[in-house]
Amino acid sequence: MMWNTKKINEALVRYADWGAKKTLANGVPIYYLDDDYPGKKIKEFPNGRRFIVVTKGRTETMFEQIPPRKEKKCPS
Repeated sequence: MMWNTKKINEALVRYADWGAKKTLANGVPIYYLDDDYPGKKIKEFPNGRRFIVVTKGRTETMFEQIPPRKEKKCPS
């Protein structure tokens, strides 16, 4: 049996997006990687503010505020 990797990846993207929206709606910031900022970790707050963050152990430093995220369409 052949796995349709494209369809599996599309489902994972949709699920991750749904989970992120739910987390933000509950007032909890999320962390993620963004293709527009390669190699950087992004922290997004429920109010839409986004920062590039650097973590070392349990210490977090907000490095630079960046523009709000543009809505990206899920692959169809």
